[in-house]
Amino acid sequence: MAIAMGVDRTTYSRYEENVLEAYPLDKLAKAAELFHVDVTALLDDYNLFLYHGQGQQIKRLRKSLKLTQSEFAKYMGVPLGTLKKWEQNRANIQKKSFEKFLQVQNVKSDALQASETGFESFSEAPALKNRTAQKV
Repeated sequence: MAIAMGVDRTTYSRYEENVLEAYPLDKLAKAAELFHVDVTALLDDYNLFLYHGQGQQIKRLRKSLKLTQSEFAKYMGVPLGTLKKWEQNRANIQKKSFEKFLQVQNVKSDALQASETGFESFSEAPALKNRTAQKV
């Protein structure tokens, strides 16, 4: 299998053991072809996020929260330049930051529900106040 994918056995073992964060799609595409499955069937949630264009997803969430890049970067705990690179797909978001991103998505969902009960903004929702006090 390793030979067919164009990697050495150690690298292939690391793929199987889920040691790496991001997997090269060109290599996984070869594996998917050999297994006769769609490449997305081989990806975990993090790699699916990368596969489906992290930049657009990050930017969409940030804008839906009506946050500037600077505000969102601060909330995510990353430098502004890092966030810009993520949104431009020039650098992959790290798995730990991806987990924080998922948490923000959940908070947004809770905040939307809260807004239906009278909260005017994202920051007023109790779910955000409770969750943002927690660190990932």
